[in-house]
Amino acid sequence: MKKYDYIIWDFNGTLINDVDLCFNILNTMLSNRNIKTVTMEQYKEIFRFPVIEYYKLAGFTFEKESFAEAAVDFIDRYQLASLECGLYKDAIKVIEHIKSLGIKQLILSASEISNLKMQTKHYNLDGYMDAVLGIDNIHAGSKIEIGKAWISENNVDPSKVLFIGDTDHDFEVASAMGVNSLLIANGHQSKERLLKVNNEVVNEINDVINYLEK
Repeated sequence: MKKYDYIIWDFNGTLINDVDLCFNILNTMLSNRNIKTVTMEQYKEIFRFPVIEYYKLAGFTFEKESFAEAAVDFIDRYQLASLECGLYKDAIKVIEHIKSLGIKQLILSASEISNLKMQTKHYNLDGYMDAVLGIDNIHAGSKIEIGKAWISENNVDPSKVLFIGDTDHDFEVASAMGVNSLLIANGHQSKERLLKVNNEVVNEINDVINYLEK
């Protein structure tokens, strides 16, 4: 059995099932700008960080508006609607099981921190998490510096940390932090993309328990 002291959760697409919402908002934004919409398969192939690169691949040119303006448009459509998405099935069961093992848990997200805390409170995750870490603006910068700072400030042994996410960027964040990583393949990127960067990939959040106990 793998023994970790900490599990760091990504939030969007890992705990909260917001893939359909983000996909639909993107296509609404594209339609409003007379840009061709994308299929879900295409969405999972272009989604990436930094978010500005994902927007460019979707067809945004930022000639008539800035990336900042597009980001505000997205957040205005996303934030309240995200409270209706729901967590992935079995997410709370998995989190409770991990807590019963004495493993501390936290959330590390590229979401703006006040929005993130609103979501975690709404979904009753506060009582399970030792920390909720997000960024201080809505333009979805990297989680790497926040994660590295947390490791340093808390004198955490990186080998005792597992980062769980749903994108190749989560693997990059974990690698930069020097921690272990596990990717879940039913979020914002396809399983094929995830396997290109990490062999440690499971199909859904319920598989995390078996992963920890094998």
